[in-house]
Amino acid sequence: MERAVDITERLLGFTNVARSEGETSHLEDVARSILPLLADRFKEAGVPLRDELVATQGVKAGASMAGFIITGLLSNALHAVLGMPERMVAIRTGVMPGFSFLEVTDTGCGMAIEDVRRIFTPFFTTKGEWAPKGSPQVSVRGIGLTLAVSQAAATEQGGRIEVQSMQGKGSTFRLLLRFASESPAGPRGP
Repeated sequence: MERAVDITERLLGFTNVARSEGETSHLEDVARSILPLLADRFKEAGVPLRDELVATQGVKAGASMAGFIITGLLSNALHAVLGMPERMVAIRTGVMPGFSFLEVTDTGCGMAIEDVRRIFTPFFTTKGEWAPKGSPQVSVRGIGLTLAVSQAAATEQGGRIEVQSMQGKGSTFRLLLRFASESPAGPRGP
């Protein structure tokens, strides 16, 4: 019953995430607003968080949607490095043709190829009771909705989330969102 309540509460919260039609944001600004909120969690876990945030072009996504995705990616990265000998998470932003992007890279447990293929499937998770026996991820609670909702929200705005992962070596998640305008103005200054 507790799991059903948790799932319902999260689903209700997620419905607000996708509602950013017509809103724009800058990924580096959203990330900068989130990093202080997560700083204590990273510090308590003894995990350095390297930030390489540079100016990007505004994207077709509201700050709440982008913030939800970024928070989820950073939280997942923190969970992935638990128990690893080398623990580091990096976040960076940039611009490529038509898109601003934000990447979160970790030196965590990584994923098997078959898990990478399913990572955006609702209710798929490699945490908690579905984590490998004896791994630190067994103690992490997860219901497998954050990445599925994040991918759906990004896709709805003409973007996507890509993932590269190697089991035992870490992962990189890249959020790509379309420019809010097609003007060739490029990224704004610092």
